[in-house]
Amino acid sequence: MELSVREMELSLKQYQLHKINELLVFVTQFNEFYREKLRDICLPIQTMDDFRKLPFTTKEELVQDQHLYPPFGRNHCYPETSYVRYHQTSGTSGKPLKILDTEESWNWWRDCWVEVLKSSGVTNRDRLFLAFSFGPFIGFWSAYEAAKKMGTLVIPGGGQSSKERLSSMIENRATVLLCTPSYALHLAEVAEEMGIDLPSKPIRAIITAGEPGGSVPSTREQIETRWERPCTIMPG
Repeated sequence: MELSVREMELSLKQYQLHKINELLVFVTQFNEFYREKLRDICLPIQTMDDFRKLPFTTKEELVQDQHLYPPFGRNHCYPETSYVRYHQTSGTSGKPLKILDTEESWNWWRDCWVEVLKSSGVTNRDRLFLAFSFGPFIGFWSAYEAAKKMGTLVIPGGGQSSKERLSSMIENRATVLLCTPSYALHLAEVAEEMGIDLPSKPIRAIITAGEPGGSVPSTREQIETRWERPCTIMPG
């Protein structure tokens, strides 16, 4: 028997509430930060109106929690030995937030980037140049992991000046550049100073992330004009 649109909507909402309650019960059992934050919430929640009454969590709260309970705070659900990676936010809007990743959560980051690379037409025949410092900021670490999973050659540009990165890209015949949008524009300026004709080089595509600039039409147009190459934006 086919369900009506109304019945399907109700079924979807019931499923959503079920999954929300699963998450809420889990974090209130194993996550000290959310156990305290949600202590006045009666579980399980029964309606979407109940869901809308749940308190928001701000970055400032999480940073403060890490200040009070150093170094990682209480917003984690597993023993420390369950985590395999550490990364942090950029710190652009304040103190960086420390984040621990289990193997499962780290692989989630990687698999998101696999889809980004595939959507940009990247294959194992490409050579990806990562113009990135490889510090604790999450940046392109997961892009590096994604390229590994796809069998694509990765050329790291950490610890290099802009001139060295341009030289490395050209010498190693990189075909895809991964960097922040502002750095893509900066590299184009440096290339002009060095007398490098970027359109004649093997780079065929640019993938930007780490900043919102790539999603700004005027910035994206500048990148594509300076490089004469398409620019793909990693969704935030």
